[in-house]
Amino acid sequence: MVTNLPAEAKAKWIKVMEAKTPEEKLVALQEFLSAVPKHKGTENLVMWAKRRMAELREEIEVRQRKRGGSKESPFFIEKNGDAQVVLLSYSEEIKDNFMERVVKVHSNKHEKPFPVMLDFEGVKIQIINPPSLSGSKSSYDSRIMSLARNSDLVTLILSNNNGELGQLISLAREHGIRFSKSSKKVIINRIREGKTGIRIVVHGKLINTNEKDLIEILKGYGINSAIVKIYGDIDSNEFEDHVMGRIVYKPYIIVSSTCAGISDTCLEIGYVNQNSFGKIVFNELQLLRVYTKEPDEQPSKKPLVLKQGATVYEVAEKLHSEFKDKLRYARIWGPSAQFPGQKVGGDHVLKDGDIIELHFR
Repeated sequence: MVTNLPAEAKAKWIKVMEAKTPEEKLVALQEFLSAVPKHKGTENLVMWAKRRMAELREEIEVRQRKRGGSKESPFFIEKNGDAQVVLLSYSEEIKDNFMERVVKVHSNKHEKPFPVMLDFEGVKIQIINPPSLSGSKSSYDSRIMSLARNSDLVTLILSNNNGELGQLISLAREHGIRFSKSSKKVIINRIREGKTGIRIVVHGKLINTNEKDLIEILKGYGINSAIVKIYGDIDSNEFEDHVMGRIVYKPYIIVSSTCAGISDTCLEIGYVNQNSFGKIVFNELQLLRVYTKEPDEQPSKKPLVLKQGATVYEVAEKLHSEFKDKLRYARIWGPSAQFPGQKVGGDHVLKDGDIIELHFR
């Protein structure tokens, strides 16, 4: 729990959130850490801040080497497509076996990590295959875990289930990653000060808290005007961890030589292929596809990919930031429509496979 941080530390954390470059973020984190009181209640926070600073130093060093002409493969990969998946494993052999089965690519350890795009029924899934983990708590492992923190979903690849799963979960916890089936996520879109205040949209459930409490937490970190989207079930402590970026909750899949004794979502390596993996990623991330159309025209072939529970407003906003305010109504064909071409408002909840025709003022 970090709500008892002094005002000075929270003020310095605002500078961390506002920092644009790794260099600026590193300096801001150093100043934040100097303002954090050192006692048992802040041990995990201090540990996280020091680890994050080490990661930033390495990122800065990698970028400097790259500018100097080094061909070293970067560990910081920009997201592309509709979802990003990072592979974590202690075994290079079984991870490469997985890549060959899913994307028909033979990995080269000297070129890792590298992104490969998987197309599952119109959904673009970017797969990142870093080197295998060493298990020695090295800075090398920290760089790999940074990729996992930034991903949408983590795939844990086991050569056996004799303790490997527990080791991966423990390593992830040390780096502020919690594997969770509820796909908890908080997205904070800061907007021009004073325009609308703070609006919270909950796609899930608030546990032992309410929107007023969460708004007070945000204001404590200098966030006074924002649209906040919450996915999954969350309490106030978890919410604050999300605001600070200290702990992230990641959906996950297990791939193993055998799934015997594993109760979580698991695929046996012998049965993994492009379709089975793409389908399970789609389901675990709770995605849906909608197809836009113009009046008297055919629907687009390429879908817009959104989270389950998405509304017509979110489609308009994804197409253009100003479209939401100009929306009059939409017509829907597909699973969420009571009849073909149903006229609906912006709050209408969409389903996978819907076709949507937007009408504006």
